[in-house]
Amino acid sequence: MEHFETVDELANADLDELTAFVNKAGHGRFADPEATAKAVQAAARSSFRLPQTVNDSINRVMSVSIAAMRALESQIKALEKAIEQQFEIIPNPLTSIPGIGKVYSAGIIAEIDVTDRDGAIQMILLNLDNLSCVKKFLVDVGYSGERFANQIKEICGAQVEVVKRNELHKFVVLPRRWVVEHLFGWLDKFRRLWKNCERKLCISAQILTFALIAVLVRRF
Repeated sequence: MEHFETVDELANADLDELTAFVNKAGHGRFADPEATAKAVQAAARSSFRLPQTVNDSINRVMSVSIAAMRALESQIKALEKAIEQQFEIIPNPLTSIPGIGKVYSAGIIAEIDVTDRDGAIQMILLNLDNLSCVKKFLVDVGYSGERFANQIKEICGAQVEVVKRNELHKFVVLPRRWVVEHLFGWLDKFRRLWKNCERKLCISAQILTFALIAVLVRRF
């Protein structure tokens, strides 16, 4: 509608110009843009013509709608740019997943409503009596930040150490991170822990305790 305001302009357009327009508007997805342009032009020539007064009214309404859509698109781009700028300073491990960008991950986090850091703080507060001997928490980049580390220190006096992944995206044994990953591998060998099969959290905690005791007995 922006390039060809009326059906007559489309029907009488130069074929090369129309082919170039179809190829550009279709982002090169048409296998044969010239054949597509000929089909569109043939449809325009054989189409029913509205009276001029009606046609002018429809064109005016559609032009206003297109202008509104263009304005919304520019606003969306501005919001996406602002979101990307915010995530430059906020660690976001979701972007390491192929196909998930900063904007999409922001939507996921907004739906979750509770970040990993806030959830960890709540978990530590609920289990503070059992964490009196803990001196250091090993975490990934999702828990990085001075605010989180200061909160942990105020709550239980422990330090927070962030263990980052290999930036080359190759498997490398990271001593600190491997402790946790290896433990998860041991626990997955127990049938009751390979999935969350229990209805009650207390039963899962008991099965986890039994599994850890079995791991320690086998190792020592």
